[in-house]
Amino acid sequence: METFIEISSTQGLTARFSPLGATLTSLLVQDCDGKPIDVVLGFDTYKDYLNDTMYMGRTVGRVCNRIRYGRFTFDDRQFELPINAPPHHLHGGPRGIALVRHGKPKEWNVVRQTPTSVSFRMCTSEAEDGFPGDAKIDVTYTVNDRNQLLIEHGANCTTAGVLNLTNHSYWNLDGSVCFCLNGLIR
Repeated sequence: METFIEISSTQGLTARFSPLGATLTSLLVQDCDGKPIDVVLGFDTYKDYLNDTMYMGRTVGRVCNRIRYGRFTFDDRQFELPINAPPHHLHGGPRGIALVRHGKPKEWNVVRQTPTSVSFRMCTSEAEDGFPGDAKIDVTYTVNDRNQLLIEHGANCTTAGVLNLTNHSYWNLDGSVCFCLNGLIR
């Protein structure tokens, strides 16, 4: 689905998303002069997101970050996951919730949309990604009139297991198009 979804607050905070990876593609905030600036690093086209290997703005999991050597033990059961960042398993692996499934883009289902929020859902199975049980994973993005972007992750799993979801956005706090190493978060 080569579409983008926008939500906006009455204060001018506008977020744009792609169902591909439940990805935050843009966040427009007003600078001190009231001019909108984009503070999220992203691509201009859907095709660019198809070729992305840096998880730019995507929802990643079932476990974000690395699992050492792709192995872990849970409830006395050993799990071996595919290695995609040798010698480790990274961000849910090559069949995780962010990238490609069965050679096709991982489009999340839009399950709810209002002018100020959008909710996405992805279902995944133990047979597919190697983690314990099957999971129905949800992410909801909301903008509010306090100029906040809220991100809520949740999941229903068929068995106890490991889950550590995140949004993998890269932030550019001054909205400039140049690469900046001097940003400050308070």
